Amino acid sequence: MPMRASRSLLQANRRLCGLSWPRRQNAATVSAFRSAGRMIGPSSGSACTGSRPLLLRRNPIRYTHSQSTDSAQTAWWKNSNVNTREIRPQTPSLPHWENQEVPALDMPIPTHVVSNFMGFACWGDLPNGKKTSLPLMHQEEGMLWMLPPAEWAPAPFHTGTEAVGARIFLRTTNHEGMERVSLIGKNIHAFKTYLMEGLVPLSEAQWTAKDLDNPDRFETAIEYITGVSAVFEYLSIPQVEANMRDTFNLVYDDLEELGGALNARRRTHHPDWPALDLPALWVEFMAARYDVMTSTAHAWMISKVSQLKEQLLDRFCAVAQLPPDQEVAAEEREQLQQLWQHLTDITALADVGVWIFMDTYKGYRATAPPGGAGIVPGLHNPGIDALAKAYQPRLAELSVSRLNEVVRAQTDAGTFDSADSIRDRVSATTYAQDKLRLEMRGPPPMEPLTPPWIDFILRDEEEMQKMKPQDEKHTFGFAIYGAAGRLSDDQWEAVRQKVEDHVASWGEGIKGAEKVKPLLKLYWHDCKELGLDVNDVDSLKSHFRTARAAETSPLGIGIEETTFLVLDSWSVGSYADAKLSESYLKEKTYLPGDFQPHLLAVDAHYVAEPNPAPPATESEGQNQSNNTDDKTSDTPIENDDFPALFPQPTPPKYTGHMRILGNLVWSELYALVVRNAATLEDLFPLAMEHPQKLYTGLTVPSQIRAWREHTTLKNSMMESFAKYLAKKDPKAAEALKKAREKHAM
Repeated sequence: MPMRASRSLLQANRRLCGLSWPRRQNAATVSAFRSAGRMIGPSSGSACTGSRPLLLRRNPIRYTHSQSTDSAQTAWWKNSNVNTREIRPQTPSLPHWENQEVPALDMPIPTHVVSNFMGFACWGDLPNGKKTSLPLMHQEEGMLWMLPPAEWAPAPFHTGTEAVGARIFLRTTNHEGMERVSLIGKNIHAFKTYLMEGLVPLSEAQWTAKDLDNPDRFETAIEYITGVSAVFEYLSIPQVEANMRDTFNLVYDDLEELGGALNARRRTHHPDWPALDLPALWVEFMAARYDVMTSTAHAWMISKVSQLKEQLLDRFCAVAQLPPDQEVAAEEREQLQQLWQHLTDITALADVGVWIFMDTYKGYRATAPPGGAGIVPGLHNPGIDALAKAYQPRLAELSVSRLNEVVRAQTDAGTFDSADSIRDRVSATTYAQDKLRLEMRGPPPMEPLTPPWIDFILRDEEEMQKMKPQDEKHTFGFAIYGAAGRLSDDQWEAVRQKVEDHVASWGEGIKGAEKVKPLLKLYWHDCKELGLDVNDVDSLKSHFRTARAAETSPLGIGIEETTFLVLDSWSVGSYADAKLSESYLKEKTYLPGDFQPHLLAVDAHYVAEPNPAPPATESEGQNQSNNTDDKTSDTPIENDDFPALFPQPTPPKYTGHMRILGNLVWSELYALVVRNAATLEDLFPLAMEHPQKLYTGLTVPSQIRAWREHTTLKNSMMESFAKYLAKKDPKAAEALKKAREKHAM
């Protein structure tokens, strides 16, 4: 390679290492994501977002609302409420903020977290897999949460007429806690739900199945990574931070009151029991929960960015060795530099932004790990503001220093033009960011954390063994209904085995997966033997509700009670006939992992409205309210004390069931429902954009864009065909209608 090309490459590397972002406000351009709203963004000419300068704003809400917050302002809107659907931070995560069509209500602390805490207060198992050293509640005390202290507490706590546990739960609902509720797009809210439960957006197996290492899918890969940063950008909005802290502190005060009453009772009835410190348990539980979230999210982002960087380095080294006068090579070199810069920006976004600060939470005292210099990764760093403000100049300093060091060594060794030497020079920014990460976040965890849902199952199995030591193994899982239909016995057994194998094909890179896999089971029900129609969901619901009680263990462990699976005719086809998805797999715009065999997941307790109400007018919409903490509803509430804060477009109508890829049954569906983190209704909107109405996990804008183009064309053709069929064969037209209602077509 000519020396002229080498010098050109060196200049390009200096631009890369110097972080040639657009002109900005000196050290204040990368904030602590704390006092300044914590928004950092891409460089000029970023590959995915165009030429958008990084802009720091003191208040994200103020700068994003170019217009008023629409009619919601007039409907009991408070300054503490946050509507994020118009936020447009100039960061790599911008596509997520621009695609918030389906609204979701978000509570600062979801209700199921309180339920999980109550279990922790009795068992002592923290979300990060550790065990608390604090005194725990006894089983008999757990029953007192939901009873007024007047019925059980000694003086002076015996005057309370309201159950403290009920009050705590109300703190986390959109009734009592309405003034702290936020409105956010379902796309970002879904990412938040996953991260809060210690789940990564995509497992290694899913990443590979979706072919996201393919350079042609770089945009989609980036969007999955920046979906994580969008969550922390949302959580870093000052008012959202305040709402989270205030809800935490209110629960802290309630637990202080409950703990006082319980300790008075202990002194009277069980003087040998140690005093409880429920507020301290609450602090320890939530700190561990946030630690799992931030550690897992940050590690996943850095891992995926590093993976993409390695691919870019290979491409960059190959192009850099081409003659510099080749126009195509020059263009590709420039494009690769932009992509590299984009990944550098995202790395900075992860290191500076993936935090949930607990400094102002009641009772929280940061305990730094040995040698951590006061750093509790993701939760506390006393010098984070100064470090964040100094991030850009410090990165430039370290990068240039490293580059000069590498160049000198390569020049002395005479290896300047080799591919490995080029790689080392380009990697100067990576070296600098790795060093900065240690200064800012401290050393990373020695190994990945076990997802809390897995620890939950393993703990329950341990308790079951204590109660029933004679049983070799206890299992957990889903009931599944199926029937051979037109298949022979051999064909049916082959399909069943394919289902079992596909459902079991999860766990790569997930700590604890191999331990929990033997405990997870599909409980098969043969519809032919039971005299049930496998395609009649209502009859299956009735049978399930009747049979579940007899098949559930004394502790309520065993078959999941809210959801069951069905291998209906459409699902059988997906496993028996590979050609059903061939047309999609040929399309380069589709991710291949999104078109796999699937099952029907059914909400066991869903009952359809017999006569759906007509669509509300605009004026009526202002008198409606959302009746859950994470989704909107077009049903008026009975209590006029809670008018609609967020009148919004109606989300996809829930039908009580959804199709799901078989390999997501355990790692996503079960992982979320077993912890009450999400219901089938919560996941349902994520499936509705898919051409086959399948739940494929978290979705991103570029993925949905391709789906919508297909769906628009298909619906246009299907409507014309349905009208034609209605005239020619009304019975067939009715069958087609039912199939479409089941989202099978």
